Amino acid sequence: MLVKSFQKVIQSSSRVDYVFESQGFTKTGRKDSPYYRLKLADLATRTNYEVQIPIRKIVRGHEEPMYKITEMTIHLKDPYPKKHPIPDSVVHAAQEKVRETLSYLMLDRNLSK
Repeated sequence: MLVKSFQKVIQSSSRVDYVFESQGFTKTGRKDSPYYRLKLADLATRTNYEVQIPIRKIVRGHEEPMYKITEMTIHLKDPYPKKHPIPDSVVHAAQEKVRETLSYLMLDRNLSK
């Protein structure tokens, strides 16, 4: 399920890595299509989900690369078939976690890393 829940964000790769990893996300994917992922568990239904946030790398000369973030997707991991609808409560929880993480990312860049 694709969820465009925020405006595009462009920040330095080191800052994005630091903030997302400090919030529990892990970076994965191929070198040409990396993304951050976060596992979510719905304890009531014993269902696992994964939030994925694709990263677009922007390189400008010899400067540090920038990352562009524009969307997130939520994937059902188990135990239901892939076509099973994702509950609104899970979508809301994922959106809130991503918004929280992006708010840390947008804080004063002069803070320690």
